[in-house]
Amino acid sequence: MNDVHFLVRVVDDDPSTLEGLGFMLRCEGYEVKTYPSATEFLRDDMPSVPGCVILDVRMPDMTGLELFAELRRRQYGQPVLFLTGHGDIEMAVQALHDGAADFLVKPVDGSKLTEAVAKALEAKRRVEMGLPDLTEMLDRWSKLTTREKEIVLCVGRGWMNKTIACEYDISIRTVEAHRASALRKLGLTTPAQIAELIVELRSRGYLPKA
Repeated sequence: MNDVHFLVRVVDDDPSTLEGLGFMLRCEGYEVKTYPSATEFLRDDMPSVPGCVILDVRMPDMTGLELFAELRRRQYGQPVLFLTGHGDIEMAVQALHDGAADFLVKPVDGSKLTEAVAKALEAKRRVEMGLPDLTEMLDRWSKLTTREKEIVLCVGRGWMNKTIACEYDISIRTVEAHRASALRKLGLTTPAQIAELIVELRSRGYLPKA
């Protein structure tokens, strides 16, 4: 998921935290924008730029929790992760219940933070593509018949129904029936979703590499 086109915003009143997290995330390939206060973030951020936000909890003027509430009110589209040295279980549970992508406690291991960021971005991408979470998708795939799987793979290659029918020596009507059944079981509707599924299955060893 590391991609220079993703912008990670870090909002924290501690300059050393901003510097450290900025360096760590840039090393992972992300663009990073740091803000020393919630006020500056609200004033200068561009909500349409894809990425995520890492929020401290205790900050002057407006706390991270207050900023999070304001972002929800504005229907902010990017995932929000909390990173704080002042959290507790009740606070974490409430933040996650309200839609936060994660709640991490300082000091945080670098790999744990970057993993959380990547996971949040991946979850957002799946939602935007209309895909269920990976576990659910794999479960759906396992319920397809062998012929349904074959036809889905052909669709993923861009084959037309007529070509698939010739490949398996079946009628076009039969192809259409298997295709419709498979896509219904998978909950997919577009070629892009099918292509994404095939990439994921191959990357996790469920299908041989192309």
